[in-house]
Amino acid sequence: MNVEHDDGIDCPKCGAYIRVTQSICPHCGLNLYPTDYDHQELIEGVDSGSLSLSLQAILIGWLAGGFVFFILHLLLRSLIAAQANQEIIISSISVLGGLISGLVTGFIINEKPACHGIFVGCLTVGTDILFDFYWHNVGEEGFINLGSAITWIMIVFCAIVGSIFAYHSPFSTKTYEFPEDEYSIYRDLLSRVQNDPNVVERLVEFERTKIPHADRIVLMKNALQRWKRDNRL
Repeated sequence: MNVEHDDGIDCPKCGAYIRVTQSICPHCGLNLYPTDYDHQELIEGVDSGSLSLSLQAILIGWLAGGFVFFILHLLLRSLIAAQANQEIIISSISVLGGLISGLVTGFIINEKPACHGIFVGCLTVGTDILFDFYWHNVGEEGFINLGSAITWIMIVFCAIVGSIFAYHSPFSTKTYEFPEDEYSIYRDLLSRVQNDPNVVERLVEFERTKIPHADRIVLMKNALQRWKRDNRL
């Protein structure tokens, strides 16, 4: 059990007494108020989950668009004999692939749909280029032309439109996210410091020195993440 002292607290890890003037537990070495870390590390840690989701969304969107792209190319190329008609149909399919890639990506992400649309659109353009080289043996002199440039621009544009549309649709996954509330974060943090509210407040106040104008829920999230990192959890 933690025992309050006039000029200190018990260590949340081992229970040893820590004076107010001390920042490291003399018994177990726990750094209660770390000062050697740049706050940017915390921001990067919080953003790592968002980055992972973004990469997953772009990859899934690109694969979905590429799959449809590939199947339709196979079907229509075998059905259409004229080369000129093939070019028109394949360009249309490429644009459709960009739209599908954007839609799938937009359903998954939880921020910046236009930026995600640009990224997945560029990947789809790369897929279109590979198909052109593989099926049409396009030479360097005839590869970059006005028709190809228009097709690539339309692919990226449709990917952006699809991503924005899906992001704002009621079926987007972000609609079903349940954000953590302040109480649940507080209870989590409190349970990690042996149910000592004084330690929680000290940790929160330390975070306030890093971000003076931040909301309390942000401060508690950062305090919880810092505690996990410092205790190797």
